[in-house]
Amino acid sequence: FGEQPIQAASTILALERFHEVFGADHRERMDAAFAWFLGRNHLHQTIYDRVTGGCKDGLEQFNVSLNQGAESTVCYLMARATMERTRSTTAQRALPGMQRERKLPALLAPNRTIRQSAA
Repeated sequence: FGEQPIQAASTILALERFHEVFGADHRERMDAAFAWFLGRNHLHQTIYDRVTGGCKDGLEQFNVSLNQGAESTVCYLMARATMERTRSTTAQRALPGMQRERKLPALLAPNRTIRQSAA
């Protein structure tokens, strides 16, 4: 028995691809898969850690793995980016001509170049 972030993330990515290829709307299923990270799982425990920005490595039958490995965190970030992109695309389709400015969280924002002044 075990559930890992890669399973939820893969489900979200696959459903997004199904939508692109077949046009079927799977947002409810995508929402359900993403909710797993936020506590809608058999242990009712949040997997994504809002404090560290990391993601726990998974669930066992009776406990949560407290490790926060890179693979789990990357899976969460891929799932989150997909959900944000899907919601953004849906919003743009629903309101033609209107684009909403979105601020990405620090973890998802592009790298910024830091300039050093010459002393």
